[in-house]
Amino acid sequence: MFKHGVYAALMTPFDAQGEVREDWLREHVEWLVGKRIDGLYICGNTGQAMALSVEERTRIAEAVKDQVKGRVSVITHVGAIATRDAKRLVAHANELQLDGISSLPPVYPRFSDDEVVQYYRDINAGSRLPCLAYHWAAGNAPTLSMSTMLRLLEIEQIVGLKYTAPDFFWMQDLLRRTESTWIAFSGADELFLPGLTMGTVGSIGSTQNIFPELFLEIHSLFKAGNWAGAMQKQRLVTRIVALLLEHRTAFLHTVKHRRGMEQSYCRAPVKAALSKDAEAAVDRELAEIMHAAGLK
Repeated sequence: MFKHGVYAALMTPFDAQGEVREDWLREHVEWLVGKRIDGLYICGNTGQAMALSVEERTRIAEAVKDQVKGRVSVITHVGAIATRDAKRLVAHANELQLDGISSLPPVYPRFSDDEVVQYYRDINAGSRLPCLAYHWAAGNAPTLSMSTMLRLLEIEQIVGLKYTAPDFFWMQDLLRRTESTWIAFSGADELFLPGLTMGTVGSIGSTQNIFPELFLEIHSLFKAGNWAGAMQKQRLVTRIVALLLEHRTAFLHTVKHRRGMEQSYCRAPVKAALSKDAEAAVDRELAEIMHAAGLK
């Protein structure tokens, strides 16, 4: 079973030609492990999963597994447009003995509730790994209704969900209906602290890639009962998320470079890198955030 706590939804580093750079991936993983992050969530939306081939996703999983050497938990996102591709990724995750899997509902076209439930049954059949379902209210995948979620209870591998939505009443109601047999990770970085107060066991998100220290501090301060201190750090996270929403995924690659790692890029059709003007604006904001956070 994977650990609770702070997870980076790991970026996939591409070079300027759009090829995966395993050496840059390993560099970033080692940096995150050195920051004492609790886990890594690989090949998700932040990692551009749907722009990767199954073979690329398996190689990324192998590289991450090899690099962490059991020091942190590794959950791989196996969601794919074709169920058979998702099943291949699940089988590979079992072979690697990763700590868990997760999946969005099938993303294209729109599917019925019955089809979504069958998808989760199919990908978990024969798997030995715990699975997180994925409720993403702001994304392109269909959101999971309460009735659909409760039907997933019959799938023994599903132990909870990654919850990327602002409606914590819905989340609390779901956890109540599962009689506390499920767990929830917050997927909205700007709602990490509110999520903890409402029962989440940790976070899985994008900006943990570049500022894991802030999330670890928020978690520690919350557990110690220092809510004022936790809120101060959460406000900094909210500023970072605002920059991410403005500049999209290329922002993460730029800031990763500013924090001492190789400059990586996004794969098309996502914009590969920030413009010079955007970089300058980000650098100004970044200097203020780093100073306020006491980071170098």
